[in-house]
Amino acid sequence: MAVVGLVFAAAALGPNSFSLPPAGGIYPAAEGLVFDLLAFVAASAAFLSRTSPRAVRPLAIPVSTAIGLALLGVFQLLPLPEGLLQQIASANLQIYHETAEILTLFDGSGAPVARISIAPRETAETVLQVLGCAAAFLAAATVLRTRRRRRALFWTATVATLVPLIPAGIAAVAPAPGAEPLELLGTIFGLGFFAALGLFWAEVLTNIDRGADEVEPAARFERRFPPLAVRLLLMAACAVGIAFARSWPTAIAAAVSAAIVLTMGVTRRRSERSRRFGAAAAAAGLLVIGTALLAPAAQAQPALLGPQAADVLRTAITAWRRFPIFGAGLGAFADAFRSVQPASLVGYVEQARSGPVQILVTGGAVGLFLAAVLVLSLLVLFARAWRSQKHREESAFALAGFGALLFWALEGLADYHAGSGAIPMLLSALLGAAWTAGQARGSQAAV
Repeated sequence: MAVVGLVFAAAALGPNSFSLPPAGGIYPAAEGLVFDLLAFVAASAAFLSRTSPRAVRPLAIPVSTAIGLALLGVFQLLPLPEGLLQQIASANLQIYHETAEILTLFDGSGAPVARISIAPRETAETVLQVLGCAAAFLAAATVLRTRRRRRALFWTATVATLVPLIPAGIAAVAPAPGAEPLELLGTIFGLGFFAALGLFWAEVLTNIDRGADEVEPAARFERRFPPLAVRLLLMAACAVGIAFARSWPTAIAAAVSAAIVLTMGVTRRRSERSRRFGAAAAAAGLLVIGTALLAPAAQAQPALLGPQAADVLRTAITAWRRFPIFGAGLGAFADAFRSVQPASLVGYVEQARSGPVQILVTGGAVGLFLAAVLVLSLLVLFARAWRSQKHREESAFALAGFGALLFWALEGLADYHAGSGAIPMLLSALLGAAWTAGQARGSQAAV
């Protein structure tokens, strides 16, 4: 299945190509294009399957805002008359004039076409990534109409996430000189954690069905305990990966999101609340113990939010003031930042480490509005889908999708990785599977 293959590639293979030197790294554009291609292949396979996409019909607001983001990027790429550009983006026009003067001085080439984006190639790549994420979501929401397919995707996302766990553990325990930092892996492990949480909570809700025909309590325990233990261990392994990444924003976002999700799951129905509370307490206790054991090693890592990070945010806000309405161009943060970068801030800075600030600089107020509406509308829709879903396993997967999106949004406030091609694709496919689980009714929730 193309969607499952995309999830495996994003979770297991994507992190191996990451590179984030301390000065701010340059991500290879080929990585993002590969994941975009896989997403479009998955969407094409879903279209050719002729499966009715009924589960995506209630998504009018998030789909419209995602299309709006892509259209914003296209608008930023369009050649515009200088008079119009002077009115809506005067700083962008000034940059193009300065670029034309430099090109004329060195090689005599003609002036570049004036447009809003000051980095057209990066903007085009970002537009493709937005469309690829939408394609991955719609493909998963369209074809994952049965329990067997949804289980396959969640298991793949969980197990594939563990592939980089061993090298991450080795790098965390005995870091080699010049080795790549592990912060980017934290987001991958976090998404894998919520996929595992979905499997675990589905088992909590349905575990009573196991061994119902057994008379002896010991026999029922033997039937019920191993599935819970396996899923709990998978959650613990992903939590260990988050600790190895040594990113406190990631760890805090995962802990807060997990606490919210478990609280929602425990308090949904009054019946069988004690059993659910016990399972949630066991999961939380195991994660707390693991975090406490790994905290000393994590504390050895320098904090991400230091004086330089504060300087980056202040400079990024200054850059936004140059491009207040339509931004500097999606994906053009590095060029916009460099135009106002003070001499005291040394190094090549490619991202703001804050999702809202990143989109504010590259998409302006319009881009920030569209992105905020997209995320908030999805959170509301996932919460409603979980609340209205009467089937136990499907409600667990819908709740896991809500948790994964909440984790990504909270982490993005202080540790956003703009250049990663794997993270948004993995998240989009997980959300698509969770959404179709929340919308499943009748036979779709029984097969």
